[in-house]
Amino acid sequence: MKNDRFKGYDAEVRRLVLDFEAGQRQGLQHYFDPDEMEIIIDFYLDALDNTARKTTLPSDTRRLERSIAYAERLFPDAPGIRLRKAHLYSIQGRYDQAMRILHELEHIEPDNTDVQYALGTIYSALDQPRKAIQYYMQAARDGYQLGTIYGNMGDEYYRMGRLEDALRYYKKSAARNASEERSLHNLEATCDELNMNAEAIDFFKHFVRQNPYSHIGWFCLGRAYMGFADRHDGDHGSYVEAIEAFRFALTIDSRYFDAYVLIAECQQALHDSMAAVATLRESLNCAADAANVLFSIATIYMGQDNYQTASIYLQQATERDPYFSEAWLKLAECHEALGYLDDAEALYQRSLGMNEENDEFWLLYADFLIARQRYDEASALMQRGIVNADYPHAFNLRLALCYYRTGQRNMLFNTLIDCIHNGDNLNELLNLCPEMQNDAEVMNLIDCR
Repeated sequence: MKNDRFKGYDAEVRRLVLDFEAGQRQGLQHYFDPDEMEIIIDFYLDALDNTARKTTLPSDTRRLERSIAYAERLFPDAPGIRLRKAHLYSIQGRYDQAMRILHELEHIEPDNTDVQYALGTIYSALDQPRKAIQYYMQAARDGYQLGTIYGNMGDEYYRMGRLEDALRYYKKSAARNASEERSLHNLEATCDELNMNAEAIDFFKHFVRQNPYSHIGWFCLGRAYMGFADRHDGDHGSYVEAIEAFRFALTIDSRYFDAYVLIAECQQALHDSMAAVATLRESLNCAADAANVLFSIATIYMGQDNYQTASIYLQQATERDPYFSEAWLKLAECHEALGYLDDAEALYQRSLGMNEENDEFWLLYADFLIARQRYDEASALMQRGIVNADYPHAFNLRLALCYYRTGQRNMLFNTLIDCIHNGDNLNELLNLCPEMQNDAEVMNLIDCR
């Protein structure tokens, strides 16, 4: 419904915004005082901030621009309106113009923490973390929104590589606002980077005791246990603890998709693949990309050589997303393993046609051809693919194999010489074609590198 955009706002905000929009449509000049215009503009700023996490619509920006232009006509020198115009310039990437306004306001009102916070965000966008921190510290003097400000400061210290300082500010942020999700996630990730998983576990165990209904807190506790397990040879008990923490997160928010994904990862680490499949199937109800979940399930079955079941899930994935090239490629592998060779080749061709930028799509189709002893076709394919390949060595290895099997000795030696000049390891070639070890000319060339 149209009025859903006012969810979480009080009746006054709704009334002011609708009155403003009605006046715009009708060409009427309604009068709003400065405070009312700031409320209207802030509503559009919030809307733009929310949509920026997805896709910013042109209408969102136009509404903001019109509200600021209208406010400027009424109150051209009002500091609050000028501040919001600086916000607009910042959103548009017009940082020089935004800075000009903000420094003028700073000169007029040196204690205005809103101006100082805005300057902090711009210096952050300009990749000047020290200046950003300086202004964030000044903005923190009024004690307002300290969770957000400390989180921002943590991000700036992180960008400078000062991870311990970043961690300190993430903790300060969480202490000021237990709902500051970004800081909680960054705190856990920074601890992992510093190899402080045990400290992260202690922090989040204390945090969830203080905030038992924080699904993010439980989620981060699970992540901390996973990090500890990964660094300690796959510690079984830590994976179990991680699963329990993620389950608590799901008890609070049953649609928290990321928790399902990490539970499944833990279950696979514990070699319980069927439990992981069950968890991923459970997640389908809240998955934004169901095709990717079905693909993940299929890869589990492929890891067990259960290609029949894997192909069923891959077929479902491609039905959900017909442009899912990786799913088509895996489906080709399944059909090859099941002996449906004509179908497999058609699928290899289809997937390659959808994704020629990825080396794997070329190489797997070439391997299919090589396994069928169709060396001329495989070499022609590799010659096409190597032109834009990210890693040409894998293409050259298959070309060398094809030339060897078809007796094209000059082409074989030219390819091997190119590999040697590039410093490539040719031992992989002997794994692909062990009989080359009995070819004195080839071995002499390889041994001379």
